[in-house]
Amino acid sequence: GGYTKRNVARCWAYETSLLADTPVPDALPRTAYHDYYEPDFSINVEKHKHMEDMNVKHGHELELLKIRIMEHLRQLSHTPSVQMHYAPPDAKTARYQLDESESLEEKLGHYAREHLIVRDGMEESNPFF
Repeated sequence: GGYTKRNVARCWAYETSLLADTPVPDALPRTAYHDYYEPDFSINVEKHKHMEDMNVKHGHELELLKIRIMEHLRQLSHTPSVQMHYAPPDAKTARYQLDESESLEEKLGHYAREHLIVRDGMEESNPFF
């Protein structure tokens, strides 16, 4: 909740001030968008007194729900032949055998050349490459 024009305008003004490394005073100057900052015309949002923070009230229930969900996920059977553990970042990187007549640049292009990982002896030790 809380995604109103007033709050979104405040959020964008605040985020922009951070990116521009320019502090924004709480009392905003008059602009064409001044009405978006009603009712107090400031950058900060005051906590509404009429709204109860349900996250605090139901925090224990949310934690129990999270535990139940994690337990259900743990008990799911895996899909056959799908890896269920950490894969190194280069695990899906293709290994290429290059013809001596072609340059790496011609065969793969600049982008692929910069991202290609070939380990010494990899092709000889694995019959599938």
